[in-house]
Amino acid sequence: MTTKITSCPLCDMIVALFPHDATRARVLNQMSGLLSTHPVVDVDRLARGRCRLTSFNLRSFHTQPSRDFPPTTMPPKRGRAAAEAEDETVQLRRHKSATEEAFAELVCPITFSLPVDPVMAEDGNVYERSAIEEWLKQQHKSPVTNLAMGTRLLPALRVKNMIRAMVTSGALTGDKVDAWKLKLEEEEEVAEMLRKAEAGDGGAMRRLGKWYKYGKKGLAKDLAKAFEWYEKSHEAGNAGGTGGLGACYLVGMGVPKCLARGAMLLGQAAERGSKAACYQLGFVYADGNLGFPKDEKMARRYYSMVASASNEDCSDAATEKAATWLREHPAA
Repeated sequence: MTTKITSCPLCDMIVALFPHDATRARVLNQMSGLLSTHPVVDVDRLARGRCRLTSFNLRSFHTQPSRDFPPTTMPPKRGRAAAEAEDETVQLRRHKSATEEAFAELVCPITFSLPVDPVMAEDGNVYERSAIEEWLKQQHKSPVTNLAMGTRLLPALRVKNMIRAMVTSGALTGDKVDAWKLKLEEEEEVAEMLRKAEAGDGGAMRRLGKWYKYGKKGLAKDLAKAFEWYEKSHEAGNAGGTGGLGACYLVGMGVPKCLARGAMLLGQAAERGSKAACYQLGFVYADGNLGFPKDEKMARRYYSMVASASNEDCSDAATEKAATWLREHPAA
């Protein structure tokens, strides 16, 4: 006896699992061996999602939920926007991971910063030139492997270009990149100042002397080099350079101390319009510093010259101190 039914759990499950006709057809083709043992399954209709069994010998299969084929509840399908958002997140994670790996490879093992002037050492690692040169002055071994290493260094142009490209494109960001940009700007500024100094610019020479004196613009503090540049600036006729050279002799900076020569040079610089020289002479006379006698008259003279001096080689703070002293010590 056969039982008339309207649907089959097997059909319902397959249609629910594979709603697309083409996919369902491939699955049914692979299941053809199993379906051939099911005498009442219309495979063609099932493949089109319209199969309804018309008879079956086991009544219970149609009237009770089957343990082999329970009713299936499909999870809601992700929308295209959700899928694309998830794919984008995965891509961003992969990109971030790749960027972090590249960043780690580019950082100098000594300074732990991006090198502005990268070089490859004999151990095969890339370093900041100044850092590895200083390292090799003290010890002839690799900072990374701790093995003996020579002093030969080769410019790492590919690394330099890669860093520039990644920073320009925004692939590398963060504090280390900001520090790299600042250092690059400073090195370019120093290079420009050197070009001007080599062309005979006395002001550029004075500025280089100041940078070496205080260790600015990425330059290591070097009083001997500061003296050399101040001397060149003085010889080029720059009033600020003359004042800087006088200060070197006054305190023995990069040269043996000589109070008489220092005072003479500072006086020349002040008369030629150096604000810094005027302030320094006013300062030493006001307090009787550095072997100068305390003399309010001379202090007032030089402090008064600060405001009218034409060579802007003095800080605003120093100019204000001179003005404050004059207000507190009016002429009799």
